[in-house]
Amino acid sequence: MAKMNNITLYWKGENYCTYDDEDVATDYFNGYRLSTKNTIEWIKEDGADIILVDVVNNDSEIPIYRRLKRICKACGYAMKDNSHPQKSPMTGKVWFEYQFKLNKAS
Repeated sequence: MAKMNNITLYWKGENYCTYDDEDVATDYFNGYRLSTKNTIEWIKEDGADIILVDVVNNDSEIPIYRRLKRICKACGYAMKDNSHPQKSPMTGKVWFEYQFKLNKAS
């Protein structure tokens, strides 16, 4: 059975959630745009032990921490913040990249 293993946070409480059975080579994409409420329900049903989370366009205006804390509390996950500055090797431009790892509590 496929497990949800990746979430991209969008503005207005929307999340793009993908499952581990996607296959780019055959154009099979198992992903859904869900509200935070639906994301929580689906994680309870299909959440993998580890879920990777990123933020669309690294937009700091999205209420990232509030939303992730809500998801973790409701679904029994612990959040690890792996966010870090990123630097383009070609242009030298620096930006902050938001990345998180949700681990299912045992």
